[in-house]
Amino acid sequence: MTARLREVILILTFLTVFTIAEFRNKFEAVSGCKQFNAVDGYHHSPEFLPIEHFRNVGKSENSTYFRFGIVCESDAFFRFANKQFPFRDSMHEIVLGGWSNTASEIRRQRRDNHVHIHNDALLHKKTPSICSKSEPVILKIEFFHDGYTTVTKEGELYPFLEFADSVKKVNFTYVSFGSLAPHLRVIYFFDCPFQKFKGLYDFDMDVRINELLD
Repeated sequence: MTARLREVILILTFLTVFTIAEFRNKFEAVSGCKQFNAVDGYHHSPEFLPIEHFRNVGKSENSTYFRFGIVCESDAFFRFANKQFPFRDSMHEIVLGGWSNTASEIRRQRRDNHVHIHNDALLHKKTPSICSKSEPVILKIEFFHDGYTTVTKEGELYPFLEFADSVKKVNFTYVSFGSLAPHLRVIYFFDCPFQKFKGLYDFDMDVRINELLD
């Protein structure tokens, strides 16, 4: 086989791989997750789910972490609390893609009822286009034993949000999912497995190329 022919085969193989990857089903990333559709709006009384019922909980020497997914145009709300009905008590809220999908915020929140809500912003950061309404955005939310919390997009090395509340440590015994308004529906995927889901685009490139060249 000539060097020129080998070069052509390599180029065609790479083009085939990239074409397959371009058309892969990106919802494979949420295979095995549970789903919650938030459509009731920000002032609706949130439904809190017990973390103890999650099957997929990651643990390290100094942290506990979870894998979530969201599909929305903007304004995804994660709330973490110490009990199922945390009214007149403080909880923590993570806002992703607020302000028309331009920024995110961490808040300490107190809900006296569905109308009277008090928010104290702990962190506000520009995160343009963090949400997507066409494919899942996969997140790792990690709670460290020292009170530090991070939010990282899957596939990235560093968190895009990180904070610690000096007044009250985040309690993640319960979690709820919310939306800003009924027309801004948010689809949440939770209790997601941690293993990587492989498709046609996840194969050993060297093995396939060597098979073609032999």
